[in-house]
Amino acid sequence: MNPYMMLLSFCGAVFFGHIHKKIALHKGRSPNRWFWFGFLFGVLGLPFIVFAPKMKEKKVAAVVLPTHPLAQKMWYYLSKERREIGPMSFNAFMEARNNELFDDESHVWCEEFENWKLFSELPKELL
Repeated sequence: MNPYMMLLSFCGAVFFGHIHKKIALHKGRSPNRWFWFGFLFGVLGLPFIVFAPKMKEKKVAAVVLPTHPLAQKMWYYLSKERREIGPMSFNAFMEARNNELFDDESHVWCEEFENWKLFSELPKELL
């Protein structure tokens, strides 16, 4: 095979790999995988990425650095069925809140509280 033709084929493969990668990034898909898919299949692979559905964003639980003294305590909450859930770390407690296992009007408790409190009554600097 002619060396110029090989160079042209390689540049075309890189070009289509780059196009696939850009579209994949826009759709929230793996750019590296789609680059190689485009590199190998070229223009024939374009319909696969163009018509692929956009990926849904995953909820990422916020990690709280234990700067507030209450964030270092063990936590409990009352479930919607009024069952006591816990003990758990503050990060696990906030993850349960993010997953809507309880809401602002749910009762919560930690080792520093005398009585149960509503989640909405917690100090704002803690949240």
